[in-house]
Amino acid sequence: MKTNTKENVNENIIYEKSLREEIGKHRDKAFDIINKVGGLMLLDNESLAPLNEVARFYNATRDTIKMLIRNNKKEFQKTGVKVVSGRDVINSVGKNNLPTEIEQKNGYKLITIGERSAKIANGRNTMLTKDSIIRVGMMLRDSEVAREFRDQATEILKRADVNTIVEVKDDQLRKKAELYDKMTDGVPKMAQESLLTTIEHYQTTVRELERKAEQELQEERKITQDAKAARKKAEENTKLFEQLATETGEKLESVVKDLEKARRKSDLFDRYIDSGLNMTLQEFCKRYLDGIKTKSFIAWLQSDGILYENRNTNAVYRTRKGFEQWLINVPVKQYNNAMKTTLMITPSGVVKLAQKYVGDPRLNESWIEFGN
Repeated sequence: MKTNTKENVNENIIYEKSLREEIGKHRDKAFDIINKVGGLMLLDNESLAPLNEVARFYNATRDTIKMLIRNNKKEFQKTGVKVVSGRDVINSVGKNNLPTEIEQKNGYKLITIGERSAKIANGRNTMLTKDSIIRVGMMLRDSEVAREFRDQATEILKRADVNTIVEVKDDQLRKKAELYDKMTDGVPKMAQESLLTTIEHYQTTVRELERKAEQELQEERKITQDAKAARKKAEENTKLFEQLATETGEKLESVVKDLEKARRKSDLFDRYIDSGLNMTLQEFCKRYLDGIKTKSFIAWLQSDGILYENRNTNAVYRTRKGFEQWLINVPVKQYNNAMKTTLMITPSGVVKLAQKYVGDPRLNESWIEFGN
């Protein structure tokens, strides 16, 4: 039974890191394949693309790409994944010298370059380099776009193999010619003919040994391919169960999240609406924002127009007009009896800020812990 060699190579790229590394050596040729497909918008002088844009290009979900990066963290650390603020993305796009349109939306900015648009969060954005975009195409299983990319990437491997074989053969012929010249220098013609006959017999023997070795190698490859086909079949048999389990789990998780949001909001009104206690930003982040860093929360408040970007001359954060009842600067006695002004949240501010930020999409952007 004949096997589909192209299909085998396509599947092997998913499982074998060595094949991915070999294709990665030809990055420009590999990215030419992506450019021919079209529809992927690059930012930062055409070297980075937002994670959302990469997911859209490959017809995959954002969570699928995130899971792929998590499961292959070392490879993507090498190829490059960056976490960039929305402000830095806008600044880098401005250096492209391309016709660019930027629209401010609710919680994000819409960047349009030519006929393509991408959403950029005001907070942090996960960006993939060209090498990482190629790596996603080599490893994403259930994507027709990725499968087509791998099919064309096999041609890169074939061309590289042909070039290597030609170089090796040229080198072998050159060395044989040099060796023959040395061996026949000063040898009579009859002796040269005898030597040539011996060499031809030796070459025939070597070719026969090479043929047998190639036959044995093909048989071993057939065994390996059959084993991989069996593994693929087993994976397909469990895929429906995994999909059902995932869908059920996602629905249950959504219900739990909705209940948790309702509980938090109810808890806020019960505990703080009549309370005279102020709360620190650190405690608020710990209780209601999944423990994000206070520095990140302050950046949100500044980005959303609640706090001014700069502190005053006494290094104290300033609240913008209309939010004075949410945040106040309170004198706090230190261990050495000195007084220090600290920004705190009022009881009514706790309610307002929790209603605004509990469940904020930016909380989901803290999933990745590395970047260049």
